[in-house]
Amino acid sequence: MAEKGLVHRAELSASELGHLLESENLAEVTVLLLRLTDTYFDIGLPTGFQPDDWPQGRVFTADLEVRWWKGVNGFLVEALSERKLPEGLARYFGTGEEYEVRPTQLLLAGTYYPLADDPQGGFFAEAQIPQPLRHPYRGGDLKRGDRVHLRGWLYMRDGIACRIRFGEVVRYGE
Repeated sequence: MAEKGLVHRAELSASELGHLLESENLAEVTVLLLRLTDTYFDIGLPTGFQPDDWPQGRVFTADLEVRWWKGVNGFLVEALSERKLPEGLARYFGTGEEYEVRPTQLLLAGTYYPLADDPQGGFFAEAQIPQPLRHPYRGGDLKRGDRVHLRGWLYMRDGIACRIRFGEVVRYGE
């Protein structure tokens, strides 16, 4: 029998979204923020984070993802999880919609290059992307040439993938 997951939805103000993202359940999350001129992909929200500055984003752990995008009257927010939402988050959402869930993985671009004098330990490089890439990997030491992937889950209906929930960045092959 396939695993089940729930997608919870809400429409929140910037202030409500800010409070939701400050929840203790989202303290050590991986964060992907998007806007036309910039991308942020790291552990934890950036200093001085304001939802209005980032019209689209995702914060995720191994068990939960909260994603949002700016709408006409505030932010459209979804919480995806295969488990019951923690109380601190559940109060923002109504009853979730059930989906069939299957594991997947997304290979992240670049191979690892360690740098002794880099406070972040090194970077990932891909020939087609003319800048160093940073992937928020927490799994221990990487060696030159290592790759990482994003563990995720497909949320499906009638055999069709409707959403991909991001989980954690792990060494490729783990």
